[in-house]
Amino acid sequence: MADLFTPKFGFAEVDGVARARDRGIEPRLNPSGYKVEEIGPLAEFLHHAESDEPSIPTWLDADSLDRFFGALSVSGATSHSAGSGRAWLRGSELSNEEMITTFQQHAHLSAKKAGFASNSPFIAGALGELIGNVVDHSNAVETGKALLLAKNGQIELVVSDRGIGALSSLRTCELFESLSSEGEALTKMIEKGVSRFGQDSSHGFGFRPIFEKLANMTGYLRFRSGDYALTLDGRFGDKVSLQLAQKPRLPGFFVNVVCRLEKKRADRVA
Repeated sequence: MADLFTPKFGFAEVDGVARARDRGIEPRLNPSGYKVEEIGPLAEFLHHAESDEPSIPTWLDADSLDRFFGALSVSGATSHSAGSGRAWLRGSELSNEEMITTFQQHAHLSAKKAGFASNSPFIAGALGELIGNVVDHSNAVETGKALLLAKNGQIELVVSDRGIGALSSLRTCELFESLSSEGEALTKMIEKGVSRFGQDSSHGFGFRPIFEKLANMTGYLRFRSGDYALTLDGRFGDKVSLQLAQKPRLPGFFVNVVCRLEKKRADRVA
């Protein structure tokens, strides 16, 4: 069982395990194990595993977010109890407008309960935009997942697919045929008006302001496609920092959003 001295499982561990396995090396992990506090690193780790059934390794703590929402065994946006801050959609459900609306309503109510009352409609809207990205750009909506975890002072979203990725998607448009790396594609993706449908279409215009506002909500956003990660980090200071880094290759597209209240505000909500 995890305790205060058990290290946290984060993206550094995700990258380290993936890098070691790319080299055919079994990674050396802390023998005391790791605790899982957020769905982002766990979901990305499992995304690397090329399996649709999330199997929690033994070196993660026994709870591991209740075995990752009961291994997502129940289809649809389902809470485990009344007022639960956990929900998900999978596969073709991401194309079902009624299910998406219900999921967004759940996100809206969960965000309010977590202390984001003024921003809860925006968070629900951002979730819809990210789901729309899977439907419009992945060419593999059946592989998609949308996950929500909300608790006091924090809300976390994960949207992923095992489709063609950012670079292949953008390069289907002649304006972006010259893009040569997933890193370039991720950077281009967050510019206003950019999408595979071209700059005169109605696609792509929602992403930039959404990403900036989420980051300004003391947020952290991690985008993964192919062998690159792009992060927007608004957790420190009054500026949002952007970092692009090469990482072990990951199929499709993956985004993790974490928004946190400042500690004083979170304490007032509790």
